[in-house]
Amino acid sequence: MLKEITLNGNRIIFNPAQKEMINEILNPDLTVKDNDIKVFAFFGGFRSGKSFLFQLVTFLLCCAYPGLRVVYVRRTYDQLKDSVIKQFRKDFEKYGQFVYVETSKEGSRIARFNNGSTIVFRAFDKDTNILSAEYDLACACQVEEIQEALYKQLFGRLSGNIMPKTFMLVEGNPKGNWVKKAFYDPTEEERKEKKLFFLNSPTTANIENLPKDYIETLKGQYSERDFKRWALGDWQNLYGLVFSEFDEKEHVIPPINFKDIGKGEKILIGGDYGWRNPSSFLWGVKTYDEDIIIFDEFYESEKLPEELAKENLRYGQFGTVMDYAIKRPDRDGKCLWDTLVKLGMRLIESNKDEFNNIITVNSLFKQKRLHICSNCVNLIWEIKNYKFKEPKLGAEKNLDETPVDKDNHAIDALLYLIEKLIGRAVVTEFEKAERHSLRAATVKHNRGALYNYG
Repeated sequence: MLKEITLNGNRIIFNPAQKEMINEILNPDLTVKDNDIKVFAFFGGFRSGKSFLFQLVTFLLCCAYPGLRVVYVRRTYDQLKDSVIKQFRKDFEKYGQFVYVETSKEGSRIARFNNGSTIVFRAFDKDTNILSAEYDLACACQVEEIQEALYKQLFGRLSGNIMPKTFMLVEGNPKGNWVKKAFYDPTEEERKEKKLFFLNSPTTANIENLPKDYIETLKGQYSERDFKRWALGDWQNLYGLVFSEFDEKEHVIPPINFKDIGKGEKILIGGDYGWRNPSSFLWGVKTYDEDIIIFDEFYESEKLPEELAKENLRYGQFGTVMDYAIKRPDRDGKCLWDTLVKLGMRLIESNKDEFNNIITVNSLFKQKRLHICSNCVNLIWEIKNYKFKEPKLGAEKNLDETPVDKDNHAIDALLYLIEKLIGRAVVTEFEKAERHSLRAATVKHNRGALYNYG
């Protein structure tokens, strides 16, 4: 097992997280380990040793495999130049194994090794040929800043037989975007199926290589939420979440049988239409105790009206609350609303008061009056990841209170459903005294990271 290595008399000792990661990638003789892992993902807090380790692995592989073709990417050229290239040259150019070449020609940033290996350094905002070549190894720095589509395209450029296998190295900090779904959320079994090795490390794992007061300095500069995210690598405290009152342990319940729903309990369906994006239906019931249970969902793309109507009627004909935008006529003067009605759906116009609907849902979560059955996996995922637009760290301005319009198809169905299912009179009754304070609390919750609210 690799615990440390020595390069030209320079001893490099790995911290616990680095040691775990490098031993999944390399054998003791510094060759590629014989396993089926295709993506090694290293996330965590600031200065936890992620970037250095992957740059070291890249350097070692270029030395061990003559003719290796590597691409090292970051989202912008300035970030690439000031962090990746600068750090790589500082740490490894002294060993004399490569010559770094950069000219005024676009995309000519290359480390050329004596044995014919090359590392090309590329940025998505400047280089147009990132995805036009084939590579043996790809490395992505701060992958959370890169669009998922670009990441997938980069993965698709891996080919060759210089090493026993091609693979990717990706590293970054916790963020509630696609990287959370791709790397953090999967179970161990799901990661094995995806041939993914994921490691999350706090800054404290690298404490021996940091200034003595580094952790205390972070504590003094950041709110508790930011400290957990940026220093402890905590994915559960990402600020900006819209449904700040949702707690999976509290609000998710086992599936219920439709036959067990009482005849006097009110059932409605919330619906959101999409073609390339998913169409979504949610079935909800208001119980005798005035609680609400979301007990089933439909969530699929590219479904014709006839298919949607069939799914909608799976439990019988119940009112379905949908966006009145589907009343707009197409070029032939027809509209989806009328088509669905003719197919047997009972449609009800939704309101478009998104902010107040969000307040209502958060209020119901807070009062433990809204529950979601565990079979509604898409709704649960969207709730856990639906967020307000996130400012840059340290930005001194008011936060945008409009949610990011992405991955919210089941959520739109939920907002339409709740408003009609609970009824505005009931909402007024239980929210009247607290609506102002709850609105302030919601904003405070999502701003706390920047303004150090308690």
